[in-house]
Amino acid sequence: MHLPDGLVSNGINLALGVVSVAVCSYAAKKVRDHQGEKNIPLLGLSIAFIFVAQWVNFPVTSAASGHLLGAVLVGALLGPWFSCLILTLVIVLQRLIFDIGGLASLGTNIFNMAVLGGVVGYWLLWWLKGFFPKNRSGFGISLGVAAWTSVILVGMAGSLELLLSGATPVLTSWGTMFYRQALIGLGEAAVTIPVALWILNARPDLVVVYCCGQHKDACYTHHHHVTTHTHPDGHEGKHGHLY
Repeated sequence: MHLPDGLVSNGINLALGVVSVAVCSYAAKKVRDHQGEKNIPLLGLSIAFIFVAQWVNFPVTSAASGHLLGAVLVGALLGPWFSCLILTLVIVLQRLIFDIGGLASLGTNIFNMAVLGGVVGYWLLWWLKGFFPKNRSGFGISLGVAAWTSVILVGMAGSLELLLSGATPVLTSWGTMFYRQALIGLGEAAVTIPVALWILNARPDLVVVYCCGQHKDACYTHHHHVTTHTHPDGHEGKHGHLY
């Protein structure tokens, strides 16, 4: 969901813009020194996927439609920080080239979709994995729930920002937004699950969030050598990194 200018207050736009810059700077630092050649094709495909996915609109009511997010899928493949940066790049290009979303609200849109969708969505997926069987079916369920929830999270964040700005009534905003995003989330899950499982079947080493939760040795074939431990953000311990 891209918020246009004029709906969110300048104070909220400024505050969330600062947060977005801080998180993206940290994300850039995390990935800058760990960019492997094997990541380059996957990065390009992920950017292309986000562009295409966000052009797919779902009619929700007679007057409203929404688009896919793609953040959880990219996070599952590349980790939270790449997901955050890819979403940020797409949002900026959409604003500059296609005039989608507002300029003053650019930081707010980045916060909602890249920070909440990309980073928080990834951590939600990692957390959900613990509640389902440790196999591909269980992983598919956790993917679907995380993808669905991430869309609702982004929508409700936008709704809260509108409420705090006095743009919409409380009941109208929350009720309409939840219904709208819940329906879009079903489409998000329907796309995320088969794409991720197809990649998992073909190249399990590319699905960072899955392989790091299974056997460590299999996970480290992704880019670098084996170390003694992993972290839930998809990076290795003291000797290497999965980015």
